[in-house]
Amino acid sequence: MTGLVYGLSSALGLVSQSLVNHHREVFSFAIKIADAFPIPEHDKGQICVAALLHDIGVVAFNGAITPETNDAELNDHAELGYRLLRDFHPFSPAARMIRHHHKSALQLEEEEPDEPIRLGAGIVHLADAISQRLDPSHCLLNQCQQLCEWAATIPAGVFSPEVVEAFLQQSSKEYFWFDARFATVSQLGGASALSGASVTLDLDGLRELSAVFGRIIDYRSRHTAAHSRSVAEVAAALAQKAGFSDCDCSRMQVAGNLHDLGKLALPVSILDKPGALAPDERNLVKSHPYHTYRILKEIPGLGEIPAWAALHHEVADGTGYPFHLKGDEIPLGSRIVAVADGFAALSEHRPYRLGMERQPCLELLETSAKAGKLDASLVALVAENYDELNELTHSALSKGQQEYQKILKEALYWPRLTAGAKRTGAQP
Repeated sequence: MTGLVYGLSSALGLVSQSLVNHHREVFSFAIKIADAFPIPEHDKGQICVAALLHDIGVVAFNGAITPETNDAELNDHAELGYRLLRDFHPFSPAARMIRHHHKSALQLEEEEPDEPIRLGAGIVHLADAISQRLDPSHCLLNQCQQLCEWAATIPAGVFSPEVVEAFLQQSSKEYFWFDARFATVSQLGGASALSGASVTLDLDGLRELSAVFGRIIDYRSRHTAAHSRSVAEVAAALAQKAGFSDCDCSRMQVAGNLHDLGKLALPVSILDKPGALAPDERNLVKSHPYHTYRILKEIPGLGEIPAWAALHHEVADGTGYPFHLKGDEIPLGSRIVAVADGFAALSEHRPYRLGMERQPCLELLETSAKAGKLDASLVALVAENYDELNELTHSALSKGQQEYQKILKEALYWPRLTAGAKRTGAQP
């Protein structure tokens, strides 16, 4: 699971390189501050997970953090991050730390009864605040004294005194600062930093974690809030009908959940565009399976899943993208994801059209198959099992949209769905 944490954190950097740098800095500072405490390895591992993923609520719901962002908005994205991760049991403590990572020490004392969670949230809070105050254009050592003076004089009750003391102690070493800017995540601690949070995931656990990834990908657009879930369900069903083993059908669900991971690199203006894409926008879209492949290939133990997930825009005549594979170079699993993706997309409501009914949906899929763009035998399976697959799609879309709305309403937050939109406050 350690590799999956690194992979998700690096995927968040597709949204903004400054964000991945920020997560690395917070991770670096948090590890070193935590080292000053006699913290069990499990708790230290959860602090590391929280540091690496603390801004997922910003990414998934297209928020922004600026010097003008107020405390209520900061706590909104922290609450959203918590709700995205809380149901994945191995990340539950980290999710609670993320929930509180913008709260003062006084608030933590009132709201969180668990001391390890309070300490972890307090460490991430201070590490985050330090990172936010660093100027990347200036020498680190020219800034450290000022930052230490700021931390030492911050009003009582904002940060835990023990956490501030640990920071002041650890930050006297120059490497404390250099690591934050120059070291990679693996150099900062490698597997050892996350060893306390590491568990061996079975296929059910991997599928559950991939669904967390899928929600983060899909929630960036309200029009695709359940797309990955839908693709995963249809792909697994098609794989079963194509003769895949139960184990490989589960792996196909993972591939479906992750197939659009690279879309984190696309601006929301493209994801939500109501009309045809311009040539430069289409070129941006062509980058997403490349990013999916490169990120997933770096994660050990996934086997064929990276290829199944990422190669769904390759076509038999070699005119697909991004690798221009031909014929049998394209794995059957990738062809299954391609058909599932096409079927789900045609069935979903999009900004520019309503979801299609049976006849026009099948006609478009069959036209693509005749043109060599989709596997004809798999399209035939869709036609033979249309009602079953359509039910799977609509069930997944309905459940996904319900989860999306529930998270937003429970967090008392509605995302900024258009540029310049204002926070509207709590919803009933």
